[in-house]
Amino acid sequence: MDTVTARIPKDGFFTLFVEGSLIKISDMESEYLAEYKKGILLLYYHFPFHRRVYITCTPELFSSCFLHRFDNVDTDLSVLAQFRGRNFDRLKQAADYLNHTTSGAFYQYPPAFWLQLACLIREGKDALCNFRQLVHWYDPSREIPEYYQWQHG
Repeated sequence: MDTVTARIPKDGFFTLFVEGSLIKISDMESEYLAEYKKGILLLYYHFPFHRRVYITCTPELFSSCFLHRFDNVDTDLSVLAQFRGRNFDRLKQAADYLNHTTSGAFYQYPPAFWLQLACLIREGKDALCNFRQLVHWYDPSREIPEYYQWQHG
């Protein structure tokens, strides 16, 4: 199996958002079925009184000793990091920035990239210049603009 399938409920006790290398999404009656390439997945869980995000990857990429079965995901995944509260927001902002500036290529970076990104976020060193340097270490050919401004469509 070369894909990971996530069942994303339309209504329920929690909301799940998944980011990764999306292959396809199907609209079913009570849920969405999303298929992703095996690799890095960001799982955003929103509960009534808290939210949590997990940086995960398939066991082929990282040690299978940290495997976890997540709700609504068909494959056991290795947990690289998890965040709540303000760090949840920091990871979301970092993922949005990196997704825009690398056109989604950063989902193919190795787990070491994601572990270093998690360390930057935990330590509050989540400045854009640090993200640019981290991407440059793993993908020297990619040019990321020094200043980044959202384009509202």
